[in-house]
Amino acid sequence: MIQNIAEGTVVLNRYLAAVAKGDRASFFRLYQETSPKLFALALRLTRRRDKAEEVLQDAFIRIWTRAADWDEARGTALTWMASIVRNRAIDILRKDARAAIFDQELARESEFTFFVPPQSEVSTDEANQLRICIDHLERNQRRTVLLAYFEGLTHEQLAQRLDAPLGTVKSWLRRGLSRLKQCLEQ
Repeated sequence: MIQNIAEGTVVLNRYLAAVAKGDRASFFRLYQETSPKLFALALRLTRRRDKAEEVLQDAFIRIWTRAADWDEARGTALTWMASIVRNRAIDILRKDARAAIFDQELARESEFTFFVPPQSEVSTDEANQLRICIDHLERNQRRTVLLAYFEGLTHEQLAQRLDAPLGTVKSWLRRGLSRLKQCLEQ
């Protein structure tokens, strides 16, 4: 463990320079020395342990892949890494805020989505059962199914709208539809 600040700055700068050259052992040592401080920063920014863990993981992936971008003349290794953590935390908080707004909009829209006109071939009981089944889906599955079938979004549009990888969106949709089918058959 590093004993004083000046020594720590030099050592961390050396580790990060080695990481830029692909040195895995230096990356491991860099992680050991900095992860507690960077986790504390992420936790202070996000106020949630699970989000702070996500921020820290994403930040260290970025540190590994972008270490060559660090310029010692512009700041210390720790300062550079802290800015990555800060920026990633802000990204995640913004994404969560957008998701919360989207969920509120979706909740308002769902009141109209399930309106069944009297002359419809779908009975009120069937519409109620569908509403119940959709409400029991996991959050991401519910959002994906509703967007796909009531807004007609493609897989690619869903991935963009939900800010998720295409494969993940396809899995949410497939699993959501499977669970809906099982629920409606009961």
